[in-house]
Amino acid sequence: MKLGKEIAQIRKDNSMTQEAFGQIFHVTRQTVSNWENEKSYPDLETLVAISDRFGISLDTLLKEDEHMIQTIDKERRRGKRLLKIVIAALSVVVIACASYSGYWYYQKTSFEERFSDTLARYDFTQMTAIDEAGNESFSGRYGSQQPEGYFFIEPPDFPSLFSFNTTVPDDVQSMYAIINVDGHKILRLYIRPAQTINNSGEISTDFAFTTIALVDSVKQSKDGTIEWEGSQEYRLDEDGNLEALEAAPEADFLDAYEAHKSDIRSAVSTMREMLNAFYA
Repeated sequence: MKLGKEIAQIRKDNSMTQEAFGQIFHVTRQTVSNWENEKSYPDLETLVAISDRFGISLDTLLKEDEHMIQTIDKERRRGKRLLKIVIAALSVVVIACASYSGYWYYQKTSFEERFSDTLARYDFTQMTAIDEAGNESFSGRYGSQQPEGYFFIEPPDFPSLFSFNTTVPDDVQSMYAIINVDGHKILRLYIRPAQTINNSGEISTDFAFTTIALVDSVKQSKDGTIEWEGSQEYRLDEDGNLEALEAAPEADFLDAYEAHKSDIRSAVSTMREMLNAFYA
């Protein structure tokens, strides 16, 4: 007996309408009608549910219905192929994720080791901050005393794994130096990467953007944040020379700059060297 006739006979033997039969298996009356008229077939999961519900083996349901057996066999083979494709795709994703994670970890570890080695090479030590209880703690900043002045840097956070980036952004690659002018004022030099575009439109990054300011006072909060108060900032070229300005700098700044020009040039050179070592 064909499957459609088997389903119709089961329904009639149980005195059920097509609608009532369909409700059991969450299909419409029209779907049950199509089954019985062999316009479509139940899927394998529904066949198993019919078998369980009415205590009829699948062999009995499918007996002599060669077309349905072939259909189920095709679905089974298609399911196996789909499973293989899914497994292969998942394997590729897993391998890709593992490879990227390994690469990201290697880059992070390499950066941290290079940063630590550079701190040691230039004799940087941890700077402290005082909390509300008067206890000293690491301010997140490192300092190094060199012949031309004091140099400071804050270690940046390496990009997170899910940022899909394995290089420290340019906007956090910076450091500063201070040169004592007298007992109350200092010259503050700040350096960070600068991007330039050549005639071909290619973008390159160089640690060339340097500014200098004469600072009257420095305030450090309990969390280690520093506030600088003093003159406006002026631009230095890569050799530490004051760039041409439309208006003359303030007299106090200019006096301090001229008096410490040699140290300023040396400090700019040292900062460029340090920053390249930290982030090369």
